[in-house]
Amino acid sequence: TNLEAFNNLATIYKKQKESEKARGVLNRALSLDPDHPGTNYNLAVLYEENREIKSALYFYRRFIELGARNYPSLVVQVKEHLEGMKAQ
Repeated sequence: TNLEAFNNLATIYKKQKESEKARGVLNRALSLDPDHPGTNYNLAVLYEENREIKSALYFYRRFIELGARNYPSLVVQVKEHLEGMKAQ
């Protein structure tokens, strides 16, 4: 699907240290489907890597809301990660 393609392209940009391009692609994917768990997760990771913690927290929480059914083990990991972020 287009969303998978956008998320894959964003991953490539991220690996190439092209954060702004990755963010643009993920925002485009988000505009197509704001409830896509993978897009929300990828945005959370990208924001955290860029030390934009408030935005990262928002998208991690969105992922937890949206991803419970399809990504239960990742949701558990993200919840644990959020606890660690709060402790800092």
